[in-house]
Amino acid sequence: MPITGQGWELHVERLGIQKKGGLTRTYGTYQVYINGNPAAELSGHICETIGPGDNSKKNNGKRVEAGAYPLSTHFGAKYETIGYSEDLETPGEIHMPSVLLLDTNKRTGILVHPGHPPHLYLSSVGCFNPTKPLGSADEMDFWESRDRVIAIIESLKAFAPNAFRRRRQTPISNATVVVDGEPMGTVRTNPPADVPVMARAADGGPPPPASSVQIGLLTQALDALKRSGRPVAKLHVDFLDSTSLATINVDFHPSTATAALSTASPRELNLHDKVPNQSEISVCGAIVKKIKRGDPEFAALVSNANANIEFKDEEGTGADRMMSPRLRDGLDRLATLVAAEWPGVKLRVTEAWDENNEHHGRSLHYEGRGADLTTSPKDGDKLGRLAQLAVDAGLDWVFFEDTSHVHVSVKR
Repeated sequence: MPITGQGWELHVERLGIQKKGGLTRTYGTYQVYINGNPAAELSGHICETIGPGDNSKKNNGKRVEAGAYPLSTHFGAKYETIGYSEDLETPGEIHMPSVLLLDTNKRTGILVHPGHPPHLYLSSVGCFNPTKPLGSADEMDFWESRDRVIAIIESLKAFAPNAFRRRRQTPISNATVVVDGEPMGTVRTNPPADVPVMARAADGGPPPPASSVQIGLLTQALDALKRSGRPVAKLHVDFLDSTSLATINVDFHPSTATAALSTASPRELNLHDKVPNQSEISVCGAIVKKIKRGDPEFAALVSNANANIEFKDEEGTGADRMMSPRLRDGLDRLATLVAAEWPGVKLRVTEAWDENNEHHGRSLHYEGRGADLTTSPKDGDKLGRLAQLAVDAGLDWVFFEDTSHVHVSVKR
């Protein structure tokens, strides 16, 4: 069922079935459209229970039937559209954010809500759990899924503010979920590449079997290149290990489109611009604590080993490589765009995780969720464009802070 191109539409396209041992789920994609135009950053993947869809019986545990469903705000025992929990420390703390599907026949309480513990493979008996790309064996990340639901709610609130004026169930005018397909076959878990991807081990050997993490990284790199608008012919990918990319080299089509792009003025941020134009804390959330080596939270940080990124590391401790997985993934995407934008130039990280109290007391650097960036070789004239590329790469908050660097940060 295609979208109508009218109003606010969340289009869900079911891809098929994923299985892990005795667990089974429907896996698909989603994209928000506003009057037929895809909304930036409001897309991803989505998990539901097994099919085929059935709305004829209450509490049957099946996914809802393919079709179009009006949306409403929701207020229940576990989930709420307005006034959901702001606890950023306890995963799954009620109330969790949600919106409600209407006109589901005998099915009740069909929501769009986060995947949450203790059932992170699937948190649904008919609902929709938005997520990043997942392999068949992967569980959802609650905080990542929660951020996606909140982004959907904020988009709906901007589209139809009258529905959000009071804390009671209210239909959201001209807002719909459009669900396509009733697939029952096993879903492919390869990256949805529009271009050939050539992978090899970093030591030049044959490519290792693709892990779900590698698939996710490739998908993110492709999405970032797609947002850049440049016509790609081929990607050459070196894997460092099962969870990291070593290098990505990009071949572009020698097309008239490329020629036109080369003569056009590229988009860039101006000094002190913020994207989005809100405070960093309102977009990415406040820190819970300053993470120190040896803390349990330190084990959740990762070391970015991307060879396409140069790290200043003036401390000599590798701290500038330490960051949250979400920040690592965003910087990896940005490094790909930088290499494509300026041949021979690398992304340079001058500061990521801070263990030496060099920033203000509530800085996201202390949780490895903030980074200061330049190019290598350093070139102040490139910073405005670098900031725009950071936006294109999907970093959650980008700030052209001063004439020496760009600051970026991510949600938890």
